Amino acid sequence: MKKFLLLVLISILTFSSCQKKDIDCLTVLINDFEKLESCSESKVDEFDFNGKKVYLFDNSFCCCDHTSDVYDSGCKLLGFIGGIAGNSIIEGEDFASAKYVKTIWKK
Repeated sequence: MKKFLLLVLISILTFSSCQKKDIDCLTVLINDFEKLESCSESKVDEFDFNGKKVYLFDNSFCCCDHTSDVYDSGCKLLGFIGGIAGNSIIEGEDFASAKYVKTIWKK
């Protein structure tokens, strides 16, 4: 029984620390985006895409050929959309199928 409780406790702590890490890395990405990439219309939106949360760092309003990066909740860059070529494919799927959840940051 003690081993089981220890295993449960370790699992809870591990899961909690992963969530905190995800939040921390997104905060870092947003801070860097705000300082280096953004203009007055920039924002970061959360979407549901292929069954997972993704974040669109949207600075497409800054210039017609700027791309907007798409990151997963672990801060892995999945790709970009927009730009002069008008790309909309992320991981082989059209990002148009993504469902908007909320804006998490706006300049």
